[in-house]
Amino acid sequence: MAIEDPLRRAILDHDVERARNLVEERPELVSSVELDGSTVLDLALATGELSLALALVWSGATSQKWAPSNDLMHEYMGFISAGLLAGWLGEIEFQSYAELIGLPVPQTGDWSIGQQALSDLSRLARTYNGWTTVDRVFVPMDEWMVLFAQWRRQQPW
Repeated sequence: MAIEDPLRRAILDHDVERARNLVEERPELVSSVELDGSTVLDLALATGELSLALALVWSGATSQKWAPSNDLMHEYMGFISAGLLAGWLGEIEFQSYAELIGLPVPQTGDWSIGQQALSDLSRLARTYNGWTTVDRVFVPMDEWMVLFAQWRRQQPW
């Protein structure tokens, strides 16, 4: 009788909160490897749950098949946007950064990134020292601050 890995079960259930709690309580779970060499991070990525994959990356999970890069920020921003609206939400890169640094952002409809997503974006920005744009351009943080200031000056709020 096989013993089921509770972290893999949480991943398959798309239960991000349970997975976060499990890796916090039992960090050794992030290093489990299947016979085919796949890891819990590979499984999370295969489910398409980028917030779950990020939680595992922050907990030290690794993969032989995948390495985090600044493209992860763009993918995550798209993941957030798709959750709010079908497709990339217009100006989400600017609005999410404004929300991240504590500026008031006019809310339209149910638009709200959420604290966990903001925390993940903040950590990605610090990790890669930059931000991403809708056209997949990774911008170093010093350049991003100039772009963001220009965008901010154009806003009516």
